[in-house]
This record gives sequence, structure tokens and C-alpha cells, in this order.
Amino acid sequence: MGVRDSPRESPAPGFADHLRVSSLPGFAPALCLTALLLATPSVWADSAVVVATYEGVINPVTAEYFHDALAFAEANRAQALVWQLDTPGGLDTSMRLIIKDITGSAVPVVVYVAPSGGRAASAGVFITLSAQIAAMAPGTNIGAAHPVAMGGGEMDKTMKEKVENDAVAYAKSIAEQRGRNVAWAEDAVRKSVSVTEREALKLKVIDLVANDMPALLKQLDGRTISVPLVWYPRLLSATPEQRANWRVAGGGFGIHWPDVDEDLSTAGFGRQGDKLFRFARQVDLHHEGDVEPFFAQLDDF
Repeated sequence: MGVRDSPRESPAPGFADHLRVSSLPGFAPALCLTALLLATPSVWADSAVVVATYEGVINPVTAEYFHDALAFAEANRAQALVWQLDTPGGLDTSMRLIIKDITGSAVPVVVYVAPSGGRAASAGVFITLSAQIAAMAPGTNIGAAHPVAMGGGEMDKTMKEKVENDAVAYAKSIAEQRGRNVAWAEDAVRKSVSVTEREALKLKVIDLVANDMPALLKQLDGRTISVPLVWYPRLLSATPEQRANWRVAGGGFGIHWPDVDEDLSTAGFGRQGDKLFRFARQVDLHHEGDVEPFFAQLDDF
């Protein structure tokens, strides 16, 4: 496999100025940006998917790295950012910064717990739950999210209850937003439960199990992403007939409902917390329980 370096402008703060071009069997050449500090984001040339990798404790450096990787993905008009993550947990403040970036992203984020032997524990649970698509590799686990005091000290009973209840509410909110298992999210915090990748898939904690990055990208091809219909009051109050009367607008980057004068664009998805870089050929609206999501299919990678 041939590898060559070529100079290039730094695409985002903190990234190096050289581009390594390589290829994998059956896939387009991968463009790998060499990071100054951490693992590298890389772009699958024909698929416009950015891949970033992180292994270690969640801290301010992690949050900055993820923010830069996401900025790079947005600047390159990527269809998705895949973050390969292996973490024992970390700081609540850094975790929340990362989750805010994910929920406010103009690019769909896929969190992939990998490689085999890796985990998403503590703060990693919240981050994985917050992703538009959550995936795990075989031989990984997720859970054990009960909050602990910094430095290993003991909290008094009142403070422990306050911190625990805050973490539970946050975990449940994230899980509900993404249509994941809310009861399990609460148990992961209160009872420190942990599950394997297969158990997580069965419990609807995650969406996919993939052996490696090429297998993950293959499974992501044509995947659907949902957002709550309650974010769009006009569509929420519209009749089924009015919702069914839509057309593609904005040069293929939006949808218009003339009966209720509602427009959804890729930028609008980004502001609401979920965004598809390009609307595909199929749209469906349906009802599940108390939440009615809007579905739009991702373009082929």
C-alpha cells in the first residue's frame, strides 16, 4: 500500500499541515490528517465521512479535539463524523461540552465504541447515547455511569443525591431525545449497570454492531436519522393529509409543506440538533407512542 505526504493548509485549529493518502481494500483512498496531540480525523474521499479516534479520559483536551474534528467535518461538508471512542469516563464539564457540540452539530455524529476490548464507561455512556447513531465493536462494553467525586473522595448524602439525580435526569433526557432505552440509561447511573455490545443492541441502547470501520461505514450507507416532530409545531398540528403533501425544495437541500407553510432545510436540522447533510429520495412521517419523529434517509455514502 503506497503512502505519500503532501503539504496542505491546516483545516482546523490544532491539526497538522500534512496529508497522508492511503487506501484500504474495497474502499476509496482515506485522507488522514496527522494530529499534533491526539488521534487523527480522516476523510473517506468519495464518501465524505470524517473519522476521528480518541482513547483515554474525557477532559478539556478531549472536548477541544472533538470540537475541532467537528469543525473540520463541517468545513469539508461531510455527510457524517464518525468518532471512534474508548474511554473509562472523565469530567462532567468536558462531557457536557462534547454533548452540546453533538446536539448542535450541522453534521450527523456517529459514536463508535471500539476497538475490541474498548469501552464507553461513565461519561462515555452519556456521549454515546447523545449521538445520532451509536455503534459498538464486538468485545466492547458500555455502562457504569454512576457519578463519583473528583479525587476519589466521599460526598455527603445530600450532595450525593443531588449529583446523582442531576446525572439521571441528563441521561434520561438524552436517551429520550434519541429514542434510546430510558430505563437502562437511568440504571446505568443509579445502579452502575454495564452491558456488552450485543446486550446493548438488544436493549436498544445502541443502533449497530460493526466489526471494524469499513463494516461500520457499510452499515451506515442509507441509514435513517430521526428528529422529534414536536420541534416543528406546524407539522405537529397538521393533519396526516397535510403532512403527506410535501415536495423537495432548495435545490434538493430542503423540504416544503405548502398546506402549512413549513420549510425544513439542512441548516434547520443543524440548529434543532439533528441534521442530514443531503435529503435523500425517501421521506416518511409516522407515529410511535407519544413521540412522532420525522424521518429522512441519508444519501448513499
